[in-house]
Amino acid sequence: MRDSMVKSFQINTLVLDSLIKDLKVPDSLLRTGQSNTIGWILGHILASRGSMLSLLKTNYEKTENEEQYKRGSEKKDHIKIDPVKAMALFKERGKQIEEALMHADESVLDEEITYKLPGGGSRVKDAIHFSAWHETFHIGQIDLILAASGKGGIK
Repeated sequence: MRDSMVKSFQINTLVLDSLIKDLKVPDSLLRTGQSNTIGWILGHILASRGSMLSLLKTNYEKTENEEQYKRGSEKKDHIKIDPVKAMALFKERGKQIEEALMHADESVLDEEITYKLPGGGSRVKDAIHFSAWHETFHIGQIDLILAASGKGGIK
């Protein structure tokens, strides 16, 4: 189970890195229709990785504006994010999640969480599974925005 969760986070990191490797800061404002901007999505999945580290009882350095990307926060379409810095932090947090997940005591993974997950589940390990899927969803969203904006996408 742990290996498959780690592999999901690793694949997400590789795919996201290939998608945004050539993006510049102004590209973080790209969006389609009423979708979130690429920058907001990047900030959101970074914040999500931070939440997973908290659940795994791992200290991590929060960014100064991380709260604005949390689920349910007001979406701001004018905030730019540096894709290179965001990717570096995404990779760092991914390694921290991998390390924490592989060394977490089973009792930590079985702890109850205090919020409802879409699709069910109420333990830390359920939240970790959901988070991996959640990232995949948002990486696909970035791909669609890039393709629609003529900036590439997954080939």
